[in-house]
Formats: sequence, structure tokens, C-alpha cells
Amino acid sequence: MSEITRTALQVIAKHGITSESKPEEIDAVEKELVEKKVYKDYPSAKGRVRRALFTYFRAYGCLNDVEQLRDLVYNDKAKDNYDNEFEHLCFEEKTHDISDIDRQRLQEMRAAKRQNRRFPEKVLKYLWDDAFKFNRETVFDVTNYSSLEAVIRKFVDSEARDRMAVFNQTIVNTFTGTQQ
Repeated sequence: MSEITRTALQVIAKHGITSESKPEEIDAVEKELVEKKVYKDYPSAKGRVRRALFTYFRAYGCLNDVEQLRDLVYNDKAKDNYDNEFEHLCFEEKTHDISDIDRQRLQEMRAAKRQNRRFPEKVLKYLWDDAFKFNRETVFDVTNYSSLEAVIRKFVDSEARDRMAVFNQTIVNTFTGTQQ
């Protein structure tokens, strides 16, 4: 990550910019970005604040108050208790009646899977398709995860900090406050 990008993210985080921020709050950040030489002048900064990274990371509970990346909550009810449990229960549900216990377990698993996919399908998709469309390597580990599908699959199938493997090391270091 470039020093300019790091500076911009720090300014955005310092001001707590979110999708609900007032225009005057965003305006103040744009002016500070000019002062910090992220943009050469105010007209070029106007309207270009990329709130996505911190807005989405905060909205989905990935950042604490000091902008440190926390482990995303992984709902382990999505895990199979035995090999292919989810597929088995879905098949059983489609082909004939299942017990109330199995139905409840299937509902729990479906809810957990939805929860575990919420962040990657919203946030990571936005970052991949829009915010960093032309320079994905700025945020993602494109060497190991060259498609959005691969990023989402890795993220959904992992737990805790292992989920952060989809990001490049500089991004992980920036959020965790560690150095390579």
C-alpha cells in the first residue's frame, strides 16, 4: 500500500466517515486530504473520498474503536457435525419429511451460512468490483486468489484471522498494527 493510500485511510478513519456521514463531515475530510497532499487541490478531492473500506469494515464489525482489525465472528453452526451433513439434510428435506430436530438443525445451518456469507458477498464484492477494480492487488492477495469467487470461497470457508488471508499482507498489517 502506498504512503498516500495509507494517509488517506488514516484520515478517513480518524474522522469516522461512514455512509451516514453528513456532507460537511465528508467535506472536512476532503479538505484535510488536500492538506495532507493526497490530492493536489480541493476540486480534485471533492466527491472522491473512498469511504468503502472503513465504512464496510466498521459496519460489519471488523474494526474496533482504534481501527484494529478484529476477528470476524464465524458462526460455527454452519459446520457439519459429520461428513456432508448439510447436503444430507437438504436431500432428506426434499425427498421426504424430516424430524423436527433435523429441520431445526437445517434451519440453524442455513442461518449460519447466510451470516458467514454476508460480509464477503457484500463488502468484498464491492471492494473487488468497484472500489479497487483497476488495482485489486492494492487490497487483495491476487497471487493466491485471482477471482472474486476464490476470495469469497476462502473467506467463507475460513475462521477468525485465517479469513484475512484474502487480503495482501500490507492491508492485514495496516489493520492489525503489525509489521511484516
